[in-house]
Amino acid sequence: RATRVDVIVRDSRGNHLKEGQVQLQRLPRRQGGREGLPRKLDFPRTSKPVGVFRLSNVPRAKWRLVVNHPGHRQHQQIVTVSGDVKTIGVTLKANP
Repeated sequence: RATRVDVIVRDSRGNHLKEGQVQLQRLPRRQGGREGLPRKLDFPRTSKPVGVFRLSNVPRAKWRLVVNHPGHRQHQQIVTVSGDVKTIGVTLKANP
């Protein structure tokens, strides 16, 4: 079965960011990753609705979530995708 993943991206002031690069990367087996999954899954670069990046049919597994946005530090975290819908909130810090 697969899951829909919604990633809500905000800046440190709480404003929704509507464009950016959001991606799930396969984890190595030693970190709990599963073989047979794509190396990475790219979300659309523009969020709809604003600030919500959505990707359907994500295999249920542990992934590394990577979020990039111009003017902000890269965000990475390990997430477990399960259930019908997985919602993840991310707050990006501005570059110094």
